[in-house]
Amino acid sequence: MTMKKIIHFAIVVSLISTIGCKSKSVREPLVTGNADSLKNALENKGEKKGGAENTGGSASTEIVSGEYTVEEVKNGGTLSGKVTFKGNASVEDFVVVKDADKCGVKGGKLKSDRLIVGPGGGLANTWISIANISKGKALEKKEALLDQKGCFYTPHIQLVAVGAKARLKNSDPILHNVHAYTDEGKSNNLFNEAMPLKDQEIVKEITQAGVFPMVCDAGHTWMNAYFIAVNHPYNALTDNSGNYEIKDIPPGKYKIRAWHEGYKVTNKEKKDNGDYSYTFEPPYIVEKEVEIKPGVKTELNFEIVGR
Repeated sequence: MTMKKIIHFAIVVSLISTIGCKSKSVREPLVTGNADSLKNALENKGEKKGGAENTGGSASTEIVSGEYTVEEVKNGGTLSGKVTFKGNASVEDFVVVKDADKCGVKGGKLKSDRLIVGPGGGLANTWISIANISKGKALEKKEALLDQKGCFYTPHIQLVAVGAKARLKNSDPILHNVHAYTDEGKSNNLFNEAMPLKDQEIVKEITQAGVFPMVCDAGHTWMNAYFIAVNHPYNALTDNSGNYEIKDIPPGKYKIRAWHEGYKVTNKEKKDNGDYSYTFEPPYIVEKEVEIKPGVKTELNFEIVGR
């Protein structure tokens, strides 16, 4: 890579990392994976080049009430069921202004991935959690992967354990960034990482529980996703048929919460450059109570009704 291109990348990284930053923001140094040329260019500037970084900010959603204690679960129960959607399942398409050829866009529009309704009305990507559990099995801290591919974040929603690493990857040959917030109102930054190179990777460490929306500020305003950071293992995401299952639950009475992101566009604003910004309705939350008995599989279904 020529020195002119290296300087150009460094300038772009600096600009994207400051887009949308507000008070109480946390700016993280750039971390690169196999982007050797950019890594070498930044090496003498004291930038961190590898490993995981802590993220700050305040949690946006109450994941568990009080402390959680790890203990052996004997003869635990299982909770399973299905989440269905009722209402108008049509969603507004996203208008693509920038990089349409690189994003594989035909007709200038992309279908929203914020509402996926499967067979029998099953609703995918619904987060099921035991809201008031205080003890149970240990939380496994698997590394999460968020890929930027075809100008979408993949997967759109995923559970991440508090204390686990989250690997960000750019599989596209164009500039993207991952701008994560601690709240739906996007008032506080969790992290903001510019990723100008194809196959570039950045590793973060998630240190707090919460629901963290992510967007791309690099002209791809339709790109959005969520990290749901949890501090206990009694959580699940529904599959494409709306089904879920949570195992090894200590017997007892619990409050079960079903959460699904808002999918309707409540405000669509055209910018001076021809691009659009999107504002979505609040998330859907349904809560029920259930008793888990020793060694018994209990069924609990939810219905999300569109506004």
